[in-house]
Amino acid sequence: MTGKTDSIRWLSNSEDYTTGLSTQAHNYVQHSGIFCQIVDKLLKSKIYSDYIQVCILTVNHYHCEIPEYLKKYKYLPKLNNERPNQRNPIYNERFSSLQNLVLIMFKNDSVLTPKETSWFGYYPDGAFKPVIPPQQTPLYTEDWI
Repeated sequence: MTGKTDSIRWLSNSEDYTTGLSTQAHNYVQHSGIFCQIVDKLLKSKIYSDYIQVCILTVNHYHCEIPEYLKKYKYLPKLNNERPNQRNPIYNERFSSLQNLVLIMFKNDSVLTPKETSWFGYYPDGAFKPVIPPQQTPLYTEDWI
């Protein structure tokens, strides 16, 4: 939404990456033992690297270390208009002009953590509890988009 485009009147966001699959995905973490713990530590240490951002889609939703996230992450801070002194008023204008907005949150979502990110809810800066309702986030209270 940075260039000139035709007006968007309706926007839908669905985070269900398994829609249409007839088999249930399985979690193999318990079967892999220490290997998954090592991979987890590696990913967390390199979460904002260019390679990880390009190759792992779910990294797009991680932003707990706010200064590092705003500095190094390429896509989400820009899309959410989160970078101070770089906020684009056109984002707010276009988002406000939507006639309909559909944001879907799945009760047992295992891709997004917390699942409330589907509705722009998230954790407080640097914490993992409690989940802040969307209406109490700076994105909403300061009207970034």
